Amino acid sequence: MSTPLVSVVVPAFNAGRFLRLALQSVLSQTYSPLECIVVDDGSTDGTGEVARGFGDRVLLLRTERVGVSSARNAGARAGTGAVLAFLDADDMWLPRKLELQMAIVREHTDLGCVYCGLHLIDGEGAFIGKMRPAPGDVALRNTLLLERPYMSIVTAVVPRHVFEAVGGFDERLSTAADHELACRIAMRWPVRGVDEPLYMWRQHGTGQMHRDPKRTERDALISFETLFSDPALPGPMRELRRRALANLYISVAGGHIGRGEQLPALRCIAKSLVLAPGRALAAADRLTRPGGPEGLHDDVS
Repeated sequence: MSTPLVSVVVPAFNAGRFLRLALQSVLSQTYSPLECIVVDDGSTDGTGEVARGFGDRVLLLRTERVGVSSARNAGARAGTGAVLAFLDADDMWLPRKLELQMAIVREHTDLGCVYCGLHLIDGEGAFIGKMRPAPGDVALRNTLLLERPYMSIVTAVVPRHVFEAVGGFDERLSTAADHELACRIAMRWPVRGVDEPLYMWRQHGTGQMHRDPKRTERDALISFETLFSDPALPGPMRELRRRALANLYISVAGGHIGRGEQLPALRCIAKSLVLAPGRALAAADRLTRPGGPEGLHDDVS
């Protein structure tokens, strides 16, 4: 593989506040060639105007509120690159992201994707944490189980032929679409992570999908139904469904607690106790510690 064009897809819904910084981070990449495609998914703010302000450096598509997975798929279809990359409109990349990932893609042409670590940033862009990516040999298992370190397709570069072979993002999903696609790819191709955090994931709490526990639960249950019935899933991993569900309900419980919804949280903890008592008890212990309830499943052994 020589120097392939990378199509960068940025789905955006009412993202005018952050979109300019996101697009600047794409257009400042040390890798070329690339094309940047913004899919304005029915925004009612100035999202489209921000994208148009970049002139012909950004291709702007408009959809009528089809949802993030459909918007990502539409952007992928509009692109012409041999490799796809995805960036959420409120996030940013570090300048060498594509350079470092594409060096691996070009050397190892059998890979299904190359993902990377993340910096967590707040609404003003200040660094508040870091997430390492999973090693390639445990990426499928950890991501399937919702246990860190895992892989994230939104941080990845994906050869177009791989993306098309698995059918792209499941358009029924929003919060689980990233993890679900990552698993479908890792079932069929080797994957690899760049240990360096190159993606900046913004935690600002203004309408972010992953903060909605009901949507998180709905999406994850749909994705589990797909993944655990996929014939490409290795046999031993099929035995881990109860553990995955237990992790899900602990995570959803944390989301409810973060919103002050105690009764739904207790119901989720009870479900987790039935599924995997040891994991649920360890996670419940975390509830009594400082630091907040989000991502309880991530540190439960």
